[in-house]
Amino acid sequence: MAATPEEPTSAPPETDAAFTRWRNALSSLLTPSPSPLLKDETTDDPSKTAKDHERCEKWKEYLLKNSPVITFLHTSLPAPLTPSHFVCMPCPPTISGGFAPSIGIVLCQNRLVSQRHLEDTLAHELVHVYDHETTSVKWDSCEQYACSEIRAASLSGECRFMREVRRGFVGFNKGHQSCVKRRATLALSHVPQCQGVLAEDAVRNVWSRCFADTAPFDEIY
Repeated sequence: MAATPEEPTSAPPETDAAFTRWRNALSSLLTPSPSPLLKDETTDDPSKTAKDHERCEKWKEYLLKNSPVITFLHTSLPAPLTPSHFVCMPCPPTISGGFAPSIGIVLCQNRLVSQRHLEDTLAHELVHVYDHETTSVKWDSCEQYACSEIRAASLSGECRFMREVRRGFVGFNKGHQSCVKRRATLALSHVPQCQGVLAEDAVRNVWSRCFADTAPFDEIY
């Protein structure tokens, strides 16, 4: 099977330029005259944008009520999020979701291909929220960020065998671990101060400890 392009990843908390735009967009929702999203975050077809938003909201609402993994992660947070902390909006091509402490979780309505994809994305971001609330992650530290990315990739479901097959990565020898390392390194490479070999080094340095940490789960589900 030909390798498919790597799926969009999580945006780095507070550090990615996309979150600056998201913060501005979210702030604009609270004002009488909202400013438009940037060109790369939206579409020329307003009807498609509206349909994407409606679909994202529908899936999100269902999963927050009915997904065992999502409800478990959410109720495991020391300070559970409110509905306003889960925001569906258009995003740049390389991002499917993200977490910023000052906003909450952004779900990229135009990058989600299925309800299962949204579930994995939401679980990924909730692991980041859990880490932020329980360990006070310093997101400007490459190693601390790498640890949360390792845990999020491992515990969210994004490295399930069939997900990897659809991406074109077929392997049976430590396939889950290989996926987690690759996805964590890819996500970390979006952080300006952690690009290139720095991302690889950070993931390698914290790998054993962070991959073994499955909290709040007893084990990888």
